[in-house]
Amino acid sequence: MAKHRRFGLANGVSRKLVALSREYPAEVKAGANYKGNHMIKIKNEQELIFELRKAGAAAVANDIDNIVAPANGFIKAVFAAFGVMGTDGSGAPTQDVIADLKKNGTSIFSGATKINFSHAKQLGTANTPILADNYGALSSNPVPVNKGDFLRLDITQILNGTSPVQPTDLVVYVVFARGYTWAPEATLLGQISEQD
Repeated sequence: MAKHRRFGLANGVSRKLVALSREYPAEVKAGANYKGNHMIKIKNEQELIFELRKAGAAAVANDIDNIVAPANGFIKAVFAAFGVMGTDGSGAPTQDVIADLKKNGTSIFSGATKINFSHAKQLGTANTPILADNYGALSSNPVPVNKGDFLRLDITQILNGTSPVQPTDLVVYVVFARGYTWAPEATLLGQISEQD
């Protein structure tokens, strides 16, 4: 009783709140927009993780996948990997695999290095994922984003040499921190949180 009185709730009211939190209308369970406001809304989410993908073998192309920023905020983190590594070409291959993340058509990276996968590490081990091992310097750090900004994934370079096998199934995770009242210290590269 004392615990309930401290928060101004009688036992009966407390039990009713617990019951309401567990019992959802059929419309909510079916995924409908229910007037009772049981659905999670984006205004309650401070961080969102977006996924940009390129299925199959890497190939040079623009606008492979894209997202539109749903609110003002910052890119808090970028993390990229291929599901299966490739095999470097024979002869004298020189080219890393390079992916790029662009905001409204302009790279978020300031130099030639973007999201790089070293060609020397493409060893052709079956079903072995490979993480990006080099990220370029950012044009702005942290990267600001306005509501409606268009973020797109490009692949600008692939393995060369004689008969290379390109890595497959690229995924790039973009962590979006919503709002301008709190800015991350910097955009994390190669990890999705400070604890990784």
